[in-house]
Amino acid sequence: MDLKRNKKILIRADASSQIGVGHMMRALALGQLLSDHGYEIHFATVAHEGFSADLLSVQRFRVYDLTSKTAWEESADLEQLLKIAKDTQPAWVVLDGYHFTGIYERILKQSGYKILRVDDVPQGHYYADVILNQNFGAENFVYEKEPYASVLTGLQNVLLRREFRSLDPLPRPVKNPDQWQIMVSLGGSSSLDSVYDLMDKALKDLPHVSFKKVLGQENIALEMLNSDMAIVSGGSTMWELVYMGVPFFTVALNEKQEAYLPLLSQKGLCVNLGFFKRLTIENVRQSVLQFIRDREGREQMKRRLQDSMDRRVIGQKVLEKLMAVV
Repeated sequence: MDLKRNKKILIRADASSQIGVGHMMRALALGQLLSDHGYEIHFATVAHEGFSADLLSVQRFRVYDLTSKTAWEESADLEQLLKIAKDTQPAWVVLDGYHFTGIYERILKQSGYKILRVDDVPQGHYYADVILNQNFGAENFVYEKEPYASVLTGLQNVLLRREFRSLDPLPRPVKNPDQWQIMVSLGGSSSLDSVYDLMDKALKDLPHVSFKKVLGQENIALEMLNSDMAIVSGGSTMWELVYMGVPFFTVALNEKQEAYLPLLSQKGLCVNLGFFKRLTIENVRQSVLQFIRDREGREQMKRRLQDSMDRRVIGQKVLEKLMAVV
């Protein structure tokens, strides 16, 4: 296989009401970026209930639906992916998901494929050729890896969907100082219904405040563009807000987010409301009111958001790594 002329990429990622859509949306962003540079994108995913594959098919990606039993089986999943890879002969295989182990990577690597692994927190030993961690502070982690592997870390490597890259993210003032528009987007899992209900009760009676619950991902860039602030969970949506220059509050949905989000708060990049099960109506109300009244604090946060990311080179290092073998 002549890799110099091979512009096929095989991406493996999932989304569901249990794991959320973060991995899938991040993989979608990479697929769009590569497609815009002439790559042929192949996407392998398990068709979980709660996620529409239409989001992928409209991108003109070639989508492969993997079969899965109730419990995920690594060997069965890998067998299907290897068959797809054998048929498509991609230049790169991309893995984004916590369920892919070092064994999964190693067998893929031994089968002759170059691997890009997208991850959030180092886990186990990596056999991938490139490890991508787009999170703030990721350069401080220790990655147990093969000698040939390279690591890309930090917000300069954020994967942004086309809808964000097509917008001008320059900082802007509050549209109407007498009316605040707040976007609330914590994910679409039914387990979060009670949290959305709490947000509704906390925000609906605040003077000069309107808010919108955003579940779908298709138009979220425009929702951010029209919002003065946001309340989100500790996933990739945070980095989209950083790119757009929109101040935000965070809610931790799991232990990893609960441990990580205080770092962002300490750096002045967000206001952390804490773990979702410990939220109270009064705490949310008072935190939002204090933020609205603190004009100096808001401006400081906007400056920190602007300084934390060079928007001119977002994703370029990732693109260069993958193009190096083309």
